[in-house]
Amino acid sequence: MVALHELDAELWGELEFGSCPLGHKRRTRRLVNYARQMAERPDASTPRQTESWSDCKAVYRLFQRPEVTFESVTIGHRQRPRNLLPGTYLAISDTTELDYGYDSPRRGLGRLTSEKHRGFFLHTALVLDAEDGHVVGVGGQKLFTRSAKKKKRVHRVNGCKRASEAEIWGQVIDQANGKQQARWTEVEVRAAEVTLLRPREGSTAFVIQRDIREIPTWVVEVREVRPPQKQQPLHWVLYSRESASTFEEALRAIAYYEQRPRVEDYHKCLKTGLAVERRRYQSGDRLEPVIGVICVQAVRLLQLRDLARKSPETPAKGVVPVEWLETLQRIRRRPTAIHTV
Repeated sequence: MVALHELDAELWGELEFGSCPLGHKRRTRRLVNYARQMAERPDASTPRQTESWSDCKAVYRLFQRPEVTFESVTIGHRQRPRNLLPGTYLAISDTTELDYGYDSPRRGLGRLTSEKHRGFFLHTALVLDAEDGHVVGVGGQKLFTRSAKKKKRVHRVNGCKRASEAEIWGQVIDQANGKQQARWTEVEVRAAEVTLLRPREGSTAFVIQRDIREIPTWVVEVREVRPPQKQQPLHWVLYSRESASTFEEALRAIAYYEQRPRVEDYHKCLKTGLAVERRRYQSGDRLEPVIGVICVQAVRLLQLRDLARKSPETPAKGVVPVEWLETLQRIRRRPTAIHTV
């Protein structure tokens, strides 16, 4: 469970950013202070997050420094999951786009899936406790761009041109089940041990250098038995290094995969809760460290949500700013004091 001191904005800022190597202690202190300010006003702009105009200018100067990068402001947080107690943890990985507009003139941005849009790709490995789903943090993360002039990678089947990489990603996104209603269903579970052969083309340098030719793995299939009419049946095919020789082991692999949407929740925290795509910094090199601070903040929002769900009677005072509690109290239909998360 999340410790309360990790959610108090001031102590949390020190814990997450106090060891960041920015070339001078004053820069690190400025970063810690700004992280606290962002935690108290998550979706506000930098001028509204800071407490004075001089304070705001100091933050802008901080993000102009060459030592202050996405890597340097996130390294303290990314090292924490490496010091965990023994246990089973999941590293759920996914890539999302950070879109800064149609034909954005800002320097340092790259093309996105939608060809005329500019921004970054963010690949994240979100670490969870496999037993209770507790969000530990981000174990690894890369912010990168594609060149605006990069040649499209084209997939071919039987010598025929199919679609570019960007088009395929878009097609996959279009197949998401966003409008499908939740339902109870009956499924069949099958599992088998198989050996995957290395493909003739497209192998990574890691596989080639170690002369890996075969990969023993388990395949777990989950298939819906009697789906409703005109509904696409549920069908998962999961590949796992973990044994699935028994029904219980197969269920464990399925339970791990069911945690997959948590990384999508993380993306929602970035874009909705923290407004990462509404930041108005005018160049990529200044946007990158701001995005880094927001990436760590998003973990805090997920942990706060988990705390509210799993320990709802936890006192709210000290966990969130007093202003949050006062605001919520005022906008409720029946104004009453809020004491718990």
